[in-house]
Amino acid sequence: MTLGKLLIIGVICGAWPAAALPVLALDPIGGALIGAPGDTRGWGFQLTNDVGYLVITSANYTAAATVGIFDPFIILPQNFAAVGPGETWSQTFNPSVQAGVAAYHINDFEIPGTVSSGVIELTYDLFAVSPFDAAFDPSRDTISVGNILSTDASVTVGSPTAPVPEPRTAVLFLVAIALGVAHRAGGGRAGC
Repeated sequence: MTLGKLLIIGVICGAWPAAALPVLALDPIGGALIGAPGDTRGWGFQLTNDVGYLVITSANYTAAATVGIFDPFIILPQNFAAVGPGETWSQTFNPSVQAGVAAYHINDFEIPGTVSSGVIELTYDLFAVSPFDAAFDPSRDTISVGNILSTDASVTVGSPTAPVPEPRTAVLFLVAIALGVAHRAGGGRAGC
């Protein structure tokens, strides 16, 4: 039997090693966000790739019921990346610089205890050459487009935290005046 026939039989029987698929892990672990009505929370991520150069093209949160608005950051121009073979790309959620998979704005009117369970889906394209490479030619270097990478995620509406009351400026000012008047009335001498 020739080597070519053995390779064909190995591929048909599944003996040939399959390429590893990309892996998406969310932060917090398990993709479980918790926030009060009106809060903005979000997901950080770690994306590991072993096949071609991966480029994220879209991000969605799909759930039977939602409790707010999904705002994807990973597809913004400042977050454009080509994750090469054997590479890992990660970002911590940071709304001030729009880093992470996405922000989730919880509706003001949501009832504490409500849970939205769903899936974050990233659509990505794969290329044989990095799009940052000067020799990149999309007509020649495209491996596949419209691939889906998904992971479970959820948003739980928590109880709002009671704000800590701060002393009012006017009250503090009046206390300071009263102390000053009392000090002067006593002659301003120590030990009186």
